Amino acid sequence: MSEATAQAPPLVAGRAPEAMVAPGNLDELRELVAERDGRTLVPVGAGTQLELGGPPREPFTLVDVRGALAGEVEHEPADLTAVAPAGVTLGELDAQLAGSGQRLPLDPPHAERATLGGVLA
Repeated sequence: MSEATAQAPPLVAGRAPEAMVAPGNLDELRELVAERDGRTLVPVGAGTQLELGGPPREPFTLVDVRGALAGEVEHEPADLTAVAPAGVTLGELDAQLAGSGQRLPLDPPHAERATLGGVLA
Protein backbone atom coordinates (compact mmCIF):
# COMPACT_ATOMS: atom_id res chain seq x y z
CA MET A 1 0.00 0.00 0.00
CA SER A 2 1.33 3.39 -0.83
CA GLU A 3 1.03 6.75 0.83
CA ALA A 4 -0.55 9.05 -1.72
CA THR A 5 1.77 12.06 -1.53
CA ALA A 6 2.16 13.26 -5.12
CA GLN A 7 -0.27 16.11 -4.53
CA ALA A 8 -2.10 17.76 -1.67
CA PRO A 9 -5.00 15.57 -0.55
CA PRO A 10 -8.47 16.84 -1.45
CA LEU A 11 -10.72 18.36 1.18
CA VAL A 12 -13.76 16.36 2.27
CA ALA A 13 -16.66 18.63 3.26
CA GLY A 14 -14.06 21.37 3.76
CA ARG A 15 -11.80 19.29 6.01
CA ALA A 16 -8.29 18.04 5.31
CA PRO A 17 -7.40 14.41 6.04
CA GLU A 18 -4.70 13.47 8.52
CA ALA A 19 -3.30 11.02 5.97
CA MET A 20 -4.07 9.59 2.55
CA VAL A 21 -3.37 6.00 1.52
CA ALA A 22 -3.87 4.08 -1.71
CA PRO A 23 -4.31 0.31 -1.38
CA GLY A 24 -3.21 -1.36 -4.60
CA ASN A 25 -5.59 -4.31 -4.44
CA LEU A 26 -8.53 -5.76 -2.49
CA ASP A 27 -6.30 -7.63 -0.04
CA GLU A 28 -4.54 -4.41 0.97
CA LEU A 29 -7.90 -2.67 1.32
CA ARG A 30 -9.25 -5.48 3.52
CA GLU A 31 -6.13 -5.32 5.69
CA LEU A 32 -6.46 -1.55 6.07
CA VAL A 33 -10.09 -1.82 7.15
CA ALA A 34 -9.39 -4.73 9.51
CA GLU A 35 -6.55 -2.83 11.20
CA ARG A 36 -8.15 0.61 11.32
CA ASP A 37 -8.12 0.56 15.15
CA GLY A 38 -10.85 3.17 15.57
CA ARG A 39 -9.55 5.53 12.89
CA THR A 40 -12.14 7.08 10.59
CA LEU A 41 -11.58 5.92 7.02
CA VAL A 42 -13.11 7.93 4.17
CA PRO A 43 -13.09 6.12 0.82
CA VAL A 44 -12.65 8.19 -2.32
CA GLY A 45 -12.61 7.20 -5.98
CA ALA A 46 -12.45 9.85 -8.67
CA GLY A 47 -13.26 12.54 -6.10
CA THR A 48 -15.97 14.18 -8.20
CA GLN A 49 -18.48 14.71 -5.36
CA LEU A 50 -16.46 15.10 -2.14
CA GLU A 51 -18.59 18.02 -1.00
CA LEU A 52 -21.69 15.82 -0.64
CA GLY A 53 -22.63 14.20 2.64
CA GLY A 54 -21.78 15.15 6.17
CA PRO A 55 -18.27 15.99 7.34
CA PRO A 56 -16.20 13.04 8.54
CA ARG A 57 -15.09 12.65 12.15
CA GLU A 58 -11.64 14.08 12.62
CA PRO A 59 -8.94 13.03 12.39
CA PHE A 60 -9.60 10.89 9.35
CA THR A 61 -7.63 9.00 6.73
CA LEU A 62 -8.58 9.38 3.08
CA VAL A 63 -8.47 6.02 1.29
CA ASP A 64 -8.02 6.21 -2.49
CA VAL A 65 -9.81 3.00 -3.51
CA ARG A 66 -9.30 3.26 -7.29
CA GLY A 67 -6.41 0.78 -7.36
CA ALA A 68 -8.16 -1.69 -5.07
CA LEU A 69 -11.40 -1.56 -7.05
CA ALA A 70 -9.91 -1.56 -10.55
CA GLY A 71 -10.27 -4.40 -13.00
CA GLU A 72 -11.49 -5.44 -16.39
CA VAL A 73 -14.98 -4.99 -17.78
CA GLU A 74 -16.64 -8.23 -18.91
CA HIS A 75 -19.03 -7.37 -21.74
CA GLU A 76 -21.39 -9.75 -23.52
CA PRO A 77 -22.86 -7.66 -26.36
CA ALA A 78 -25.27 -10.38 -27.53
CA ASP A 79 -26.71 -10.70 -24.02
CA LEU A 80 -26.76 -6.91 -23.45
CA THR A 81 -24.85 -7.43 -20.19
CA ALA A 82 -21.68 -6.07 -18.67
CA VAL A 83 -19.96 -6.76 -15.37
CA ALA A 84 -17.72 -3.92 -14.28
CA PRO A 85 -15.62 -3.24 -11.17
CA ALA A 86 -16.54 -0.30 -8.95
CA GLY A 87 -13.34 1.56 -9.89
CA VAL A 88 -14.01 1.78 -13.63
CA THR A 89 -14.99 5.24 -14.85
CA LEU A 90 -18.21 5.74 -16.75
CA GLY A 91 -16.10 7.12 -19.59
CA GLU A 92 -14.13 3.86 -19.80
CA LEU A 93 -17.28 1.75 -19.57
CA ASP A 94 -19.13 3.79 -22.19
CA ALA A 95 -16.14 3.58 -24.56
CA GLN A 96 -16.12 -0.20 -24.30
CA LEU A 97 -19.89 -0.52 -24.75
CA ALA A 98 -19.90 1.92 -27.69
CA GLY A 99 -17.86 -0.53 -29.75
CA SER A 100 -21.01 -2.68 -29.86
CA GLY A 101 -23.44 0.19 -30.27
CA GLN A 102 -24.47 -0.01 -26.62
CA ARG A 103 -24.30 2.41 -23.72
CA LEU A 104 -25.02 2.70 -20.02
CA PRO A 105 -28.07 4.99 -19.66
CA LEU A 106 -26.71 7.06 -16.76
CA ASP A 107 -25.91 10.76 -16.92
CA PRO A 108 -24.38 11.84 -13.59
CA PRO A 109 -22.27 14.97 -13.13
CA HIS A 110 -18.68 14.52 -14.33
CA ALA A 111 -19.72 11.29 -16.08
CA GLU A 112 -16.47 10.95 -18.04
CA ARG A 113 -14.37 10.57 -14.88
CA ALA A 114 -16.95 9.48 -12.28
CA THR A 115 -16.48 5.89 -11.13
CA LEU A 116 -19.25 3.33 -11.32
CA GLY A 117 -18.98 2.69 -7.58
CA GLY A 118 -19.24 6.39 -6.80
CA VAL A 119 -22.29 6.86 -8.99
CA LEU A 120 -24.08 3.92 -7.40
CA ALA A 121 -23.06 4.88 -3.86
